[in-house]
Amino acid sequence: MARLIGPPLGGLITGLLGVSVIVLLDSATFLIACALIACLTVSGRAVRSEESDTEETSAAQAELAINDNPWKKVWRECWMVYA
Repeated sequence: MARLIGPPLGGLITGLLGVSVIVLLDSATFLIACALIACLTVSGRAVRSEESDTEETSAAQAELAINDNPWKKVWRECWMVYA
Protein backbone atom coordinates (compact mmCIF):
# COMPACT_ATOMS: atom_id res chain seq x y z
CA MET A 1 0.00 0.00 0.00
CA ALA A 2 2.86 2.38 0.87
CA ARG A 3 4.50 1.71 -2.50
CA LEU A 4 1.29 2.73 -4.21
CA ILE A 5 0.50 5.83 -2.18
CA GLY A 6 4.01 7.03 -1.25
CA PRO A 7 5.34 8.33 -4.59
CA PRO A 8 2.26 10.40 -5.52
CA LEU A 9 2.03 11.76 -1.98
CA GLY A 10 5.73 12.65 -2.03
CA GLY A 11 5.31 14.37 -5.39
CA LEU A 12 2.33 16.35 -4.10
CA ILE A 13 4.15 17.48 -0.96
CA THR A 14 7.26 18.35 -2.98
CA GLY A 15 5.15 20.36 -5.42
CA LEU A 16 3.37 22.23 -2.64
CA LEU A 17 6.25 22.84 -0.24
CA GLY A 18 9.36 22.58 -2.42
CA VAL A 19 12.42 20.39 -2.33
CA SER A 20 14.22 22.43 0.34
CA VAL A 21 11.43 21.81 2.86
CA ILE A 22 11.52 18.08 2.11
CA VAL A 23 15.29 18.00 2.67
CA LEU A 24 14.90 19.87 5.97
CA LEU A 25 12.17 17.48 7.13
CA ASP A 26 14.31 14.49 6.17
CA SER A 27 17.26 15.96 8.07
CA ALA A 28 15.04 16.55 11.09
CA THR A 29 13.96 12.91 11.16
CA PHE A 30 17.61 11.82 11.15
CA LEU A 31 18.39 14.17 14.04
CA ILE A 32 15.40 12.85 15.99
CA ALA A 33 16.55 9.28 15.41
CA CYS A 34 20.06 10.24 16.51
CA ALA A 35 18.72 11.82 19.71
CA LEU A 36 16.61 8.77 20.49
CA ILE A 37 19.56 6.42 19.96
CA ALA A 38 21.72 8.65 22.19
CA CYS A 39 19.12 8.29 24.97
CA LEU A 40 19.46 4.50 25.05
CA THR A 41 21.22 3.14 28.10
CA VAL A 42 22.52 -0.28 28.93
CA SER A 43 22.08 -1.45 32.47
CA GLY A 44 24.88 -3.75 33.52
CA ARG A 45 27.03 -6.11 31.50
CA ALA A 46 25.91 -9.26 29.79
CA VAL A 47 27.42 -12.38 31.27
CA ARG A 48 27.80 -15.41 29.03
CA SER A 49 27.55 -18.83 30.53
CA GLU A 50 29.60 -21.78 29.34
CA GLU A 51 26.42 -23.63 28.35
CA SER A 52 25.34 -20.91 25.92
CA ASP A 53 28.83 -20.82 24.42
CA THR A 54 28.84 -24.55 23.72
CA GLU A 55 25.27 -24.48 22.37
CA GLU A 56 26.09 -21.60 20.01
CA THR A 57 29.28 -23.31 18.88
CA SER A 58 27.54 -26.60 18.14
CA ALA A 59 24.71 -24.82 16.31
CA ALA A 60 27.18 -22.86 14.21
CA GLN A 61 29.15 -26.02 13.40
CA ALA A 62 25.95 -27.83 12.40
CA GLU A 63 24.96 -24.96 10.12
CA LEU A 64 28.38 -24.92 8.48
CA ALA A 65 28.19 -28.67 8.00
CA ILE A 66 24.86 -28.30 6.20
CA ASN A 67 26.03 -25.39 4.05
CA ASP A 68 29.45 -26.06 2.58
CA ASN A 69 29.76 -22.36 1.82
CA PRO A 70 28.36 -19.91 4.43
CA TRP A 71 28.09 -17.16 1.79
CA LYS A 72 25.38 -19.16 0.05
CA LYS A 73 23.07 -18.43 2.97
CA VAL A 74 23.79 -14.69 2.78
CA TRP A 75 23.21 -14.71 -0.97
CA ARG A 76 19.95 -16.62 -0.60
CA GLU A 77 18.66 -14.27 2.10
CA CYS A 78 19.52 -11.19 0.02
CA TRP A 79 17.49 -12.53 -2.89
CA MET A 80 14.60 -13.34 -0.56
CA VAL A 81 14.52 -9.72 0.64
CA TYR A 82 14.45 -8.22 -2.85
CA ALA A 83 12.12 -10.79 -4.41
